[in-house]
Amino acid sequence: MSQPSSPRVHLALDTASPTTSIAVGASSQTAVERVLPLRRSGERLIPTVAELLDEQGLKTSDLASVIVLRGPGSFTGLRVGLATALGLHQALAMPIAIPSTMTVLAASTPAACVPAVGTPDNQTITAVVDALRGFWSAQRFTRHASDPLPRPIDAEPELLDAA
Repeated sequence: MSQPSSPRVHLALDTASPTTSIAVGASSQTAVERVLPLRRSGERLIPTVAELLDEQGLKTSDLASVIVLRGPGSFTGLRVGLATALGLHQALAMPIAIPSTMTVLAASTPAACVPAVGTPDNQTITAVVDALRGFWSAQRFTRHASDPLPRPIDAEPELLDAA
């Protein structure tokens, strides 16, 4: 009798934000996550991934995919995250997904949190992230009741002065 296979989990990385976020989980449930301060987060990325897998009794071979956000955000952070994801993708022959940070923010907004802009079947969401140095990146999306993901209204995020 064969033993059941190990669970297939996904690794998610956000290295473009003011803090680095790492999560390991199966399907829509996050098993474990860590947030690292921006300073020296590049040095801690791979060891933290290893720690998270170890805490769950998992190996890198248990990973089904890697998801890395592509910003907007810190250029250095983006390079670290994309290089890490590409290395894992090539070494483990696993799929990679590279969604925009704004799309993920818009998609993760529960319908109940969206102010009454539009109708319940067609809502407008504005995703906003701190671009540092007194600026913010913002992008508008629309969410239709029949679509699983919001669609961008603006082609690209707009850089706005904090004032």
